[in-house]
Amino acid sequence: MANKYYDPSGYPQTGAPGSSAAMRSELATIATGFEGVEQDIDDALTGASGAVTTATAQAGIATTQAGISTTQAGIATTQAGISTTQAGIATTQAGIAADKAAEAAATKLAVDATYDEFDDRYLGRKASDPTVDNDGNALQKGTLYFNTTTDTFKGYNGSAWINLPATAASNLTFTPAGGVSATDVQAAIEELDTEKLSAGAGAVGESNLADAAIPSKVHSASSKTPPVDADEIPLVDSADSYSLKRLTWANLKATLKAYFDTLYSLVVVNSTNDPSITSNSSTNAASPEWIKFGFSISLGSSGYIFFPKWLGSWGIQWGTYSVGGAGSTPITFPIPFITACYMVNTSVTYAGSGTPSAVTVASGAYTVNGFSLGSSVSLGGNYFAIGK
Repeated sequence: MANKYYDPSGYPQTGAPGSSAAMRSELATIATGFEGVEQDIDDALTGASGAVTTATAQAGIATTQAGISTTQAGIATTQAGISTTQAGIATTQAGIAADKAAEAAATKLAVDATYDEFDDRYLGRKASDPTVDNDGNALQKGTLYFNTTTDTFKGYNGSAWINLPATAASNLTFTPAGGVSATDVQAAIEELDTEKLSAGAGAVGESNLADAAIPSKVHSASSKTPPVDADEIPLVDSADSYSLKRLTWANLKATLKAYFDTLYSLVVVNSTNDPSITSNSSTNAASPEWIKFGFSISLGSSGYIFFPKWLGSWGIQWGTYSVGGAGSTPITFPIPFITACYMVNTSVTYAGSGTPSAVTVASGAYTVNGFSLGSSVSLGGNYFAIGK
């Protein structure tokens, strides 16, 4: 702050009190005093301003610390809740552990009781007949032990120890089943062992194939008609040391088809002679229905085979005949030909004496219905005829 005062030079310049010099001196002293006071006030104001700033800063710090304290209090409350929850879980787990411990103890007691019961029934290895069980109690009927002196199992029948037979399984009955014919367990086991040795590891030798059990088992097996692709047939593989293999019905059919396809050609038809064909092609195969249609067959000592139209409608007939010694004898075919008979051939069966004249079938002497034969003696024979 600037010093402000009156210039004392305007006062009278006398030496008396109140003179100009005295007043200037006094005023100067006063002015100096005011300057000190003014400086003190400035210093006081500066100090007060600093104190206010400091107080404001401290107030902010106090507010921040209060917020932190509040947050820490919330965290402490949460942690307290977690601790309470964990304490509850620990209490529950302690209860479960106690229950499990009780269960384990009960199980141990049950196992101990079972073992004790077993230990009383099977006494283990002994050099001689025991008189009490392993607990020192009286023997119970049915108790067992192994005698190391005689290397046999022995059983207590209620009054004495008896040897158990090595083939005790033979005393157990068995109902024959599954191809096993034995009637007791021991015999059934031996029968199965024999079959296992006979079969080997899948190998089937000549001696095994000759085993009478195999044909009888096959013959006694149930039949199935018709087979399906997944059915299996046993096969002896000559390329694998005659080991036993299996062959499916589907594979058998495919193999046979591949083989027969090399022996027979495809019957090709067209829409003219097979209505099931809708287009003409060199690869059209005749349908099974069309192939079967038109055949007429009668088999016997007299009979015939007539082929369908797509094979020319040819027919073959055969039969027997018997003729007398005079004139001609008519012979009738099993069925008439439709168009004509083109050939008749005969054979002779003669049991009389001498040499008969030839049996003759005159050309043109046969019709669609039959033919006539002539011979000088009575005889019989066979014939066959071809026609349409």
